[in-house]
Amino acid sequence: MLDRIPLPPVDAIPDATVIKAEESESATDTGVSRWIIPGTEITIARVEEGPRQGEYLFTPATVARSKEFYQRVRKLPYRAGATEGFYEFITSSPGLFPPRWFEWTKALPNWAQAELMRQAVWQWIGLVLSVLLAALVPLWVDRWRRHTDGPVLGRTWKRFLVPVSVMLVALGVRAFVEGPLNLTGNVLQIVRAGLEVVLFVAGSWAVVSFSGVIAETIISSPRISEKGLDASLLRLGFRVLGLVI
Repeated sequence: MLDRIPLPPVDAIPDATVIKAEESESATDTGVSRWIIPGTEITIARVEEGPRQGEYLFTPATVARSKEFYQRVRKLPYRAGATEGFYEFITSSPGLFPPRWFEWTKALPNWAQAELMRQAVWQWIGLVLSVLLAALVPLWVDRWRRHTDGPVLGRTWKRFLVPVSVMLVALGVRAFVEGPLNLTGNVLQIVRAGLEVVLFVAGSWAVVSFSGVIAETIISSPRISEKGLDASLLRLGFRVLGLVI
């Protein structure tokens, strides 16, 4: 954004010396509290409280409207010496300092580097592949559970592993899209929201399933018959408890 608008001369920008001088002359000892970049609404102000008190940062309103400000100037030409394409680089690469493996993406065809909803096509491909691979893990766990025999307690533990695997792969996908894949903007927010729903559902499922593990652990005691009334009541009771929790 700042690469496309005219900036004031350096000596016209308040620096530490100016701020200190004005503070010493001010009766209220407030000095320069904020500065607006000329010709814009971009405001830098002093933080009055909190862990960063006394620092000069972009105001929350400026940060909240940054996308709006960018849209206003995105079609303007770059200033001489500006970092041309920096925004596009950040949104389509794995962070400000991408790892070495990112170099291979430069060899991809132009269509893979084109942008779709502010994400590079190769990022969309990475997202789809990561979701598909993640979905295969709990499916494989469930298939393994169904095709293995053993005591009731063992089968109950294996059933519990299904929601646990869903939670683990959801966390893995979130770490991948926020880290190496570096999704940004609304797409990242939508993916995060979807993963939060998956984690909530899988977590609830895991609680109910684990209640069955506890019940079967108690029933496995020699004093309780697996097919008796006590065992049935224990299973029902812990299942209801799991639903309530």
